[in-house]
Amino acid sequence: MNPQKVTAQQLFTMQCRYLVPLYQRQYVWNENDQLKPLWEDVLSKTLELMRPNIGRQPRKHFMGAVVLRGLVASGLEYQTYEVIDGQQRLTTLQLLLLALRDYATSKSLQTVTTILNGMTENPPLGGREYERWKVVPTTRDRADYEAVWESKSPAMLLELRPRIMLVKSKRAAPRPHLIGAYEYFSRAIKGFAETNEQLEDDTLPTPDMVEVTRRVELLVRAITMQLELVRIDLDQDDDPQVIFETLNARGARLLPGDLVRNFLFLEATRQFQVQAEVEKLYNTYWLQYDDTESAGFWKAEVRQGRYSTQRFELFLFHFLTSQLRRSDEDIQLGYLYQAFGDWWKRETTGNVEEVLQTLLKYSVFYRRLVEPTTKTDRVALFGRRLRTMDLSTIYPLLLFLFVEREEQTKAEADGIVSDLESYLVRRVVCGLPAQALNRVFLKMATELRQLALVGRDEVRNYLLNLSGPTAEWPTDSLFRHRWLTTAAYSSLSKPRIRMILEAVEWQQYTKFQESARPVLDSATIEHILPQSPTDNEWPLEVAQGADDESQQSAQQLRHDLMHTFGNLTLVTSPLNSSMSNSAFHIKEQELSSQSTLMLNRYFKLYNIKEWNTKAIVARGERLFEIATDIWPRPAVLVVSDEEIADLIGS
Repeated sequence: MNPQKVTAQQLFTMQCRYLVPLYQRQYVWNENDQLKPLWEDVLSKTLELMRPNIGRQPRKHFMGAVVLRGLVASGLEYQTYEVIDGQQRLTTLQLLLLALRDYATSKSLQTVTTILNGMTENPPLGGREYERWKVVPTTRDRADYEAVWESKSPAMLLELRPRIMLVKSKRAAPRPHLIGAYEYFSRAIKGFAETNEQLEDDTLPTPDMVEVTRRVELLVRAITMQLELVRIDLDQDDDPQVIFETLNARGARLLPGDLVRNFLFLEATRQFQVQAEVEKLYNTYWLQYDDTESAGFWKAEVRQGRYSTQRFELFLFHFLTSQLRRSDEDIQLGYLYQAFGDWWKRETTGNVEEVLQTLLKYSVFYRRLVEPTTKTDRVALFGRRLRTMDLSTIYPLLLFLFVEREEQTKAEADGIVSDLESYLVRRVVCGLPAQALNRVFLKMATELRQLALVGRDEVRNYLLNLSGPTAEWPTDSLFRHRWLTTAAYSSLSKPRIRMILEAVEWQQYTKFQESARPVLDSATIEHILPQSPTDNEWPLEVAQGADDESQQSAQQLRHDLMHTFGNLTLVTSPLNSSMSNSAFHIKEQELSSQSTLMLNRYFKLYNIKEWNTKAIVARGERLFEIATDIWPRPAVLVVSDEEIADLIGS
């Protein structure tokens, strides 16, 4: 490792290229957090040069470190240095110099333009791609950088890359960070050179061309000679990843996904030694996570318990958890990169391409779970219901079953999913705790992994043998009791109720209606017996002249059944508000005539003319029958010792 202090001029007058590897994150510096403070530092150094302190040399401004690793040249080409760390600083300095170059060109300041051309452009050799650029940004930034390079002015850049208007808010979308940085520096340079606003001195005359030239020349001196960096050139035996992680322990937060990506492609560079091969790997296996078209999915902020992180990090968490070999092991989101390193050493041969293939295979299934593209895919439907139930703790088990053991479970996938969904939905309806399910599923995966063959029978038998409130698969008896008596509307979230009723709705369709299944995420949950029934429209079910105890008993029974599934249905919002607390004969007519849902055709189909506690229980029983068809649980066959003896004897 060879550190040395250099000025921006020393760094950029060399005829070489500073290549930001394709696996580095995109340019992310923004105006408020980094660009404006940098400009204020540059302005401070320029003002020191404008108002020199006699006998005192201006102190240089330290910008931080850049870590470089020289790449082996092939043929006649400029020396290329791979930027291990400091790409944001290098790219920003180039954008500042390009903005200053273009302003000087617009004012015909030939000397300044010549100096800045030497710091932003290499003389052409053979016309090879990007050889003239001093800094070659990461792949995803190159189109924006090329637009800045080719435009030569903010006005022309705006023509090449016009602002995009947001339809909903009717305002311009934020500019890409790299283009925004060039435009910010262009405005700042013009404002300093042509006005006195940044000098905060109203007594100064408006700058004429002589003063504009002086200010631009001083600005060039400040940037090229007063900005100082520490340049660290790595030796062949230095570990770039260790140095990168150490230098990035503070500052702009690097997500575990960034660290994993850097680790893998630094390792790929070691293995292949040819950038074209590394780029091919990146484009084949990793680009989907960074590409602007698919990055919205992987970079979306999601919650896992008390943590908020990007979805790609959550995928890594579930993937690494699925790879654990012991149920007493643990992975924490806060130590995800360390967990990846442990897995790399323990489970892989060190072949980068094999690891990238594995990650891609798992991520394809993970996305199928999280973002289903069809309603008929049973696994994707399960994923949709899992998100509603907020039970992502099962994801590692699913990755084990349907990716690691895909060849064994593929033919029985729908059946396995049906059993797992039954297990979870029954627990939700029965109000059983979910806190320990992560341990249940981790233990299940590690124990099933010991089997040579894993199919539906093995998964089902495992679930049937779980016991106790923290793990059991509720029986029909418990499921029925809770279905008919639990105040679901009070104990379950509204999305969970909608999910359950939607499933009951779909189950009643024939094979000819399946393609028309309505998605009922936005439907309103309606109480058939209203939550605030009036005495006139909904009289108590007691004999005339009944005593207070009988009335209270009837009142309590009605209240107990009011929020059960037997009294709940789904309707559109307008229909919900129109029915309100109406009498049953009005509601029945509205539901039968205005709603196409099977849930509401029930009243006409079974000729229901009054709605009382008996009717609520009867409908609850009917819906329960459908629910057990959707989420069945096989009975555990109990065989007596005598029967076993008879079987052995026979």
